[in-house]
Amino acid sequence: MSTVETVAVDPDLPTMTRAEAVEYLTRAGVPCVTQNLIKTATQRGELACYRVGTRNMYSVNDLRACLRGTRIAYGTAGERGGAA
Repeated sequence: MSTVETVAVDPDLPTMTRAEAVEYLTRAGVPCVTQNLIKTATQRGELACYRVGTRNMYSVNDLRACLRGTRIAYGTAGERGGAA
């Protein structure tokens, strides 16, 4: 019998490296996510991260917030070629 307990992870905690963030998003069904995309979004300030030692670490909630920030509602002034 194992003595290891299952612990619910706080989605605000920075638990993922860049590679793990890509894997998480890919498994969640987000297409075309690469480590370079994560790196660029971080450098542009579009994706928040935590600096832990020499690594950037990401939380589930920060990844979700970044995705929400890239959502385009078609039929609005933000649509390419649409009327304002």
